[in-house]
Amino acid sequence: MSDSHGAQLYRLMWKIACMFGVPALTALFSGLLLDHFFGVDRKLIFAMLGVAFVFSWLLLFRFYRRMKEGEKVMVQPVSEEQNKATIDSSTIRYDTPGVWQSKKK
Repeated sequence: MSDSHGAQLYRLMWKIACMFGVPALTALFSGLLLDHFFGVDRKLIFAMLGVAFVFSWLLLFRFYRRMKEGEKVMVQPVSEEQNKATIDSSTIRYDTPGVWQSKKK
């Protein structure tokens, strides 16, 4: 495994850890605060942790969908002929409504 793959996996690991850790810690501390404030016996902690669990999995599912969409985008290499070809600016036409059109037809 090359260093770039290791760095990518490391960043991916931290992203996923933050997706689960940040909501869980937020729910834990806010649940403790609310339990102490309202005087209920740890009922709000479990409710908040349940919401954080669902929220974390929704974040992970959204992250997974974005990664899958990113895999579909393929960058096509530019051939030498395309590199050498020049575009004549007088023949460019944009026929989409609301977009500039050249006077030359």
